[in-house]
Amino acid sequence: MDVVEILDALAEQGVVAILKADGERQHDRWTFVASGKVLGDDFVRTDAASAAACLKNVVPRLQALGLTVPTGGSPRP
Repeated sequence: MDVVEILDALAEQGVVAILKADGERQHDRWTFVASGKVLGDDFVRTDAASAAACLKNVVPRLQALGLTVPTGGSPRP
């Protein structure tokens, strides 16, 4: 999964999305959060040990909410 491609696709659908690295944390240093009017009262958040793990966790959840999320390629931090 290509991080930039995913963020671009989400932004085009009206989603506010953030992928954050937190070097001060001991565990689960990566956080992904998505929200926005298109999601209504829902939002998606996950914390994981890597950017790839965050995406692996959130892509199916975003798709289940009706969003189109590209899944080809490999992660680009």
